[in-house]
Amino acid sequence: MTGLGDITGFFSRWIDAAAAAIVAALSSFGKRKTVQVIEEDAGSFVIQTARDTPSGLPFERAQIIDGKLAGSHPDAIAAMLDGARAELVLRPARVLFRPLELPQRATEFLGGVVRAQIDRLTPWNANDAAFGWSEPLIAGTDRMTVTVAATARALVQPLADALIAAGAETVTVMATPPGAAPITVLDHHAPGAFDFNRVRGALVGVLIAAGLLAGVSLSAALRSASDATARRPQRRCARWNAANTRARRVWSCWKCSRRSCPITPTSPSCASKATSCA
Repeated sequence: MTGLGDITGFFSRWIDAAAAAIVAALSSFGKRKTVQVIEEDAGSFVIQTARDTPSGLPFERAQIIDGKLAGSHPDAIAAMLDGARAELVLRPARVLFRPLELPQRATEFLGGVVRAQIDRLTPWNANDAAFGWSEPLIAGTDRMTVTVAATARALVQPLADALIAAGAETVTVMATPPGAAPITVLDHHAPGAFDFNRVRGALVGVLIAAGLLAGVSLSAALRSASDATARRPQRRCARWNAANTRARRVWSCWKCSRRSCPITPTSPSCASKATSCA
């Protein structure tokens, strides 16, 4: 990319970095507890934290029925999820894992590249899929490989919505390839919660508003300078005309005072000219 593409890419990366820093700073003021929600083969979910559950058990087991969590200890489940960051770990059978080889320079705009390849790698388009990718691995000279994880958004969105309805503040949906680190395929936030996309959108809006305001201010300053420049010749002409008028009056009075002037100095006409000359 060159020219405008470079500027746009740099601006986008700067916005992403600023939004991530703001979200991290805001999150540091109030650390949310993390709750793991692990999907089992039977369709149930194991809910666990670093400590024992409020019921005294090492974990709780629940199912999602009609969009709501249902378990043996609903109060304990609600207490665990209240205000928490829920990590929903999908069972691998729900997710497609596909390798994607790319040039190393694609690291700068990896998100856009993966999004453009979703409909080729999976049965869904980018809008209908929940997807993510792993950290790049070197695959030769100037080449790298990422693992793309994708599933149908329609399958996982109800799960995330149910956890939010149960009290979780954020839900991170994850998929784990065999022998690799988990890959985030969806981030879902409760209404009103700070998240990356909301902060990024707000930053873009603020910068656009600031740019428009700066443009209006610059336009007004240039217009004012242009008007001032345009008025200079007019002021000069006005001063020259005034000086010319005074000179004609002096000349007229001088002629009137000479003997050859047909108008006598004492005549009303000459007196009025002399008065105007003063």
